[in-house]
Amino acid sequence: MWPVFSPHPTNWEDRAVVIRGPAALRVKTAARELLEQQGFEPDEIPFPLRFVEKPASYQAKVDSVGAEMAEQVSKYFGRVLQLHNKTGFADKPINVEKAILYSLMPSGSLLKVPDSLWQNYVYASMLMGSALRGCEVLIMAPALRSAPSSASVTMARAHGLFGALIVMKNGLNQEIEAEGGLLKTGLYAPNVGVADLAGRINQGRQLQEPWLREMYPTNPAIRNAVDQMLPELESLDYSVDYLVSANADDSPKLHLKANFFITGQLWDLLMRKPEWGPVITEYLQYLARQTGPPETRPVGREVPEGLVTAFQDLARSLEAEMSEEQMQRSAAFFTVGSTNMDYRSMVMDGEVQITMQGWSALAGLVDFAFLVGLCEWVDTLEELDALLPPPGGLTRTMANFMKLAL
Repeated sequence: MWPVFSPHPTNWEDRAVVIRGPAALRVKTAARELLEQQGFEPDEIPFPLRFVEKPASYQAKVDSVGAEMAEQVSKYFGRVLQLHNKTGFADKPINVEKAILYSLMPSGSLLKVPDSLWQNYVYASMLMGSALRGCEVLIMAPALRSAPSSASVTMARAHGLFGALIVMKNGLNQEIEAEGGLLKTGLYAPNVGVADLAGRINQGRQLQEPWLREMYPTNPAIRNAVDQMLPELESLDYSVDYLVSANADDSPKLHLKANFFITGQLWDLLMRKPEWGPVITEYLQYLARQTGPPETRPVGREVPEGLVTAFQDLARSLEAEMSEEQMQRSAAFFTVGSTNMDYRSMVMDGEVQITMQGWSALAGLVDFAFLVGLCEWVDTLEELDALLPPPGGLTRTMANFMKLAL
């Protein structure tokens, strides 16, 4: 299993994950259960999705493959959990996992939670609680010009939630700081397209937020790798060339439904590692190959061996530096799925989410660093209103009334 990241063909900030191995089988089970839930009879289920009894030797085969994977460290990093919410008012295991990650990460942890439809006050309150416990929480949503769903009622819900978060964190700032926590609200507002790698780097470098410099301490290996790659990226013949019709003047849209979680001590050790240099170089080269005309792009799932090796070297170096006690107290999770931060996704929609843990979660780090640099971090209602205009009274009332359907 390896995460695959590439720019979305319609100028959307979006990502995908390719799963190889036993975890992928859960998709077939979920598809069959959905059809059964919708009234399909057993003989109406497509043959590839039908239930088949496993042979008596199945567990032995699983154990054998697991042992082989554990030995082949060069190919496998960790495990992946796949969860599916059923449609309608049925089981919603993803909601349980979100609640666990949003409310039970230990003090000092870093939580990054972007979404295209940030409307859910329940999840927002959990993240506020984590900040009050001493976690560093970054909540990100699109500005109006970068919202893939920019209907007035949808934006009204987002404005209301972010406004409440700003008022609340400003009012409780002293209590949050006393616990060593942090809560920051960012609006995704890039000045360049998703495939303009040099432009994205340069925009991120213009951020001069003191809290951001503390979160991302200076690492000479990272800086040198970026400085060496930047001339090459700036020389690319970047043009807006998408697989489907799109307006080249449209602002990129935040459609990313991925979260990142890591314990504080692990994060601090990780950010100092010199092995980041090759990771950054290989990763930027990997992304650069995804730009240009569609017919010249490589297959996204063909991850270069050099990139895999660089991530493995980083993980091994970090593991070698940590004591057994530090390892036991450390955790990292990276989730990617279809769920939105709205109530409809929480209570009615069928959704999927995969969660990577351990070293495999590191693959999302570089992408999240890009995302943080493309946000405008707002601390006042005036700053919020400039990027996400406040709705009128009728629109706000309609939005709140329709919140389960938005």
